[in-house]
Amino acid sequence: NTCRRFPYVFKLYVITAASNGKDQLDIVRTDMYFRKFYKDKDIRVYGFANDEVSAIELVKTITEECVNKTGEANLREYLKCLE
Repeated sequence: NTCRRFPYVFKLYVITAASNGKDQLDIVRTDMYFRKFYKDKDIRVYGFANDEVSAIELVKTITEECVNKTGEANLREYLKCLE
């Protein structure tokens, strides 16, 4: 259990660029970043949330903002432009 080994890690949710290259965004619990899969990954964080429902709402807000400003839902490109 990651939380036993790293008790200071809160179970927050992070909105990141999708790790698989096909999807646009991932919602990942912060304790998952201690797994080998993420060890050498370049991770772009676009937001934090206290729980999964709030993370989904944040993605919805980002999507609505993107569509309103660009007319499309290409979140990866939109978020890159904001960096």
